Amino acid sequence: MSIPTTSQHSATGLPSPLEDAIDKFIELHGDRVGTDAADIRGGLAWIASHRCVLISFLTDTEDPSLSPAACRKTSRLLHLAIRLQRPLLLWNMEKCLRQPGDSLLHAMAHQALMETLIQSPIPIVAFGHQENLEITDRQLRAEDQKSPESLCNSLDTTLRTLSAIPSDELIQRRMQQLQNALDNPTDR
Repeated sequence: MSIPTTSQHSATGLPSPLEDAIDKFIELHGDRVGTDAADIRGGLAWIASHRCVLISFLTDTEDPSLSPAACRKTSRLLHLAIRLQRPLLLWNMEKCLRQPGDSLLHAMAHQALMETLIQSPIPIVAFGHQENLEITDRQLRAEDQKSPESLCNSLDTTLRTLSAIPSDELIQRRMQQLQNALDNPTDR
């Protein structure tokens, strides 16, 4: 399904093969402080018969890390996924991992977001070009997803596999992956 665009980006911020795999997308906007983050798109998505929460981190903005508004929006979407017990799908997550600017408040929000991601009792799947994303359960490389059908098949298999794993084990695996990365930084 092609999702209508409202700006220079698609509604999801995804490249065509990934966007075309989405059956339905409802973008969620807003923030308690009355702004919407320009460097993120997120909402409810239906892909390959799975109901998910999708977050797309846009890379063409000036700031290489997440803005404070994007940290808040990501956190709200993550908490929504946890409440609804839906898998979390992340596109261009490497932007989310970059350290924020000089503001202590911004750094604290970013750290809280990372801790919540690691401790989330739901499957987390990252799409994109980056590897070694220790805080996710699986990475699907964009280069391997040439068509919407291949993405749907990969995602379906991945989510079925991850859904069979108890949430405590998902969290423990993420923590172990992160510890291994910290212990062996040259392996990256």
